[in-house]
Amino acid sequence: MARSLLVENLTMTFVDSPADPQAPTGAEITAGVDLVGVANGEALVPESVQGFSTTPSQVETPDYVQLEVGKIPGPLSVDDTTLEFYWDDTTNAIYDDANMAEGDTGTITINRGGTKSDAWPVTIQSKDVKFTGNNEAQKWVMNLAAGVPNKQYTPA
Repeated sequence: MARSLLVENLTMTFVDSPADPQAPTGAEITAGVDLVGVANGEALVPESVQGFSTTPSQVETPDYVQLEVGKIPGPLSVDDTTLEFYWDDTTNAIYDDANMAEGDTGTITINRGGTKSDAWPVTIQSKDVKFTGNNEAQKWVMNLAAGVPNKQYTPA
């Protein structure tokens, strides 16, 4: 098994109102909004993708029979999720997309270069332009409330 880079292998798509938020179809993904963006324009900043992960918890189960305290699986929490994009001074198709306004819901599918994808139901909480006076490309951030994903499903 060889290691690989995500550059040029990653696809990340926002699907507005899929029939099944846990498993968008291939046609729905094709019709969705490409979140990776375009070269030298509005594009996803690789090192700034946050979240898209879950944190399990455990619940202690003490009883009167033994001194040892066992544990059972508890709730699964979805980590805070954000995407950061470079701002394009000509066009911002992702930022301006009418189906991706604050408060809108949909599913973000992530494919790392294979036949299986992850489907993350999301609500767009905010889209904020970051202002900086430094010698740095201007960016904007999308904050998401993500639900529990369907990991490694094969789109129909």
